[in-house]
Amino acid sequence: MTNLPSLRTVGASLLHKLLGPGSEHVGEIIGDFAASWRLRNLAKLNAKLGRILPATPAMYLSPRVALPLLEKASYEDDDYLQEKWAHLIAGALAEDPDGDFSLEVTYIEIMNQMTRLDCRVLEYVSEQGVEGVQEEDGSYAHRELSISELAESFGRMTHIVVEKLVSLGVVQRVLSRPLRAGSTASGFEESIAPTVLGLNFYAASAGKMPGWMSNRVGPDAE
Repeated sequence: MTNLPSLRTVGASLLHKLLGPGSEHVGEIIGDFAASWRLRNLAKLNAKLGRILPATPAMYLSPRVALPLLEKASYEDDDYLQEKWAHLIAGALAEDPDGDFSLEVTYIEIMNQMTRLDCRVLEYVSEQGVEGVQEEDGSYAHRELSISELAESFGRMTHIVVEKLVSLGVVQRVLSRPLRAGSTASGFEESIAPTVLGLNFYAASAGKMPGWMSNRVGPDAE
């Protein structure tokens, strides 16, 4: 089996082709810059975490979770998204051992792929995509959110964002109207609703439950 070249070797070869002799020094500079940039990102993340969770953590993360989390979070330099990372970490560190929430690797992978617009659309769907609780049985009913309604708030890229959020499993398409015998595909009407994973991820990354959760009126609202 042929050994594949290392990433460092490939990078050095590419720099040499682009810059010629002396490129190895440039590679060292780029490496130093990348390391210091990632450390600055982690320092900003740590400051945000300190504001969210000033007390001593109730528990610690396992290396299986902590290492990939730090690696991926270190590449984020957007303040808004760093805040999301900080809430994910704070929720895990403040977890009640008998509680239901724990930071899963799945959340890390989802957050790593989220942009600011993705998060804003997910927030809207999570907050507005549920009408409330049915008084009879305490169940939730989704509100019909169309792509066109979302696009009015988030612009022409909305349909691409929705496709991405569907692929991540945090939102879903649902049929707006019951199917009837003889219906054709062209007659289907879809709306967008949050998934259970999406609601849990939103709550974890926002540091709060959706607003409609505080307005429960069903039999399980205690």
